[in-house]
Amino acid sequence: MWFPRAGTISTSRTGIWPPKCRTITSTRTSYHADVFGSFSWSTNIVGLKKWLIMPPGEELKLNDRLGNLPFSIDEKMLDEHHVRYYTINQRANEAVFVPSGWFHQVWNLTDTISVNHNWFNACNIALVWQNLKNNLKAVCNEISDCQQMDNFEAHCQTMLRASFGINYLDFIELLEFIAARRLAEATVATKFLLFDSYVMNDYHVQYDLECLRKITRILTEDSTIQFSPLQLEDRCQGLLRRLEF
Repeated sequence: MWFPRAGTISTSRTGIWPPKCRTITSTRTSYHADVFGSFSWSTNIVGLKKWLIMPPGEELKLNDRLGNLPFSIDEKMLDEHHVRYYTINQRANEAVFVPSGWFHQVWNLTDTISVNHNWFNACNIALVWQNLKNNLKAVCNEISDCQQMDNFEAHCQTMLRASFGINYLDFIELLEFIAARRLAEATVATKFLLFDSYVMNDYHVQYDLECLRKITRILTEDSTIQFSPLQLEDRCQGLLRRLEF
């Protein structure tokens, strides 16, 4: 599992949201897809939840004329817009896995205690990068009237971090961190103990390294990275040289 570096989002180091001691009946999370385009799971300890969840692309049927998504949904709205969706009634001791990009809304039908966990890894890192790019584009469009100001790109990156949770530098630093761990796994006899008693096998390490190479090559072709005053392209080229051993 890959996690954002400490301090980049308001979760613990492991990405586990502390369970709420008492989630009141009839409360809900608004309609959304999970942070960064991450995977997530949610395990009920006590109580009953109701989920409405849909595959990627179905959310576009709910856009208004400006492209905005609704704050809240229900079955009537989804049926009227011919949205393909699933209803999940989650009981105690049951877990729901949410794939990347699946929009959903959740209701607490009773008082509830649950544990929720978000993460991304080699399987969905390309989607996280695409979401990061899309959010930067949205930020730049939002303040496009300020393009002539000094350090416009730096301001956009600051706003990207504030709105999305990470910016381009954070993303590259995350790749560097994961690459250092996987390269160490690939070249030394001693394996890192990730959690409990799990140690990655060689196939897992090589798969992660190949995905890191692919995503780093994509980053080096990005114009924002190429022209960044922070020498982000140099960072990416340096990482690529380390990965192409």
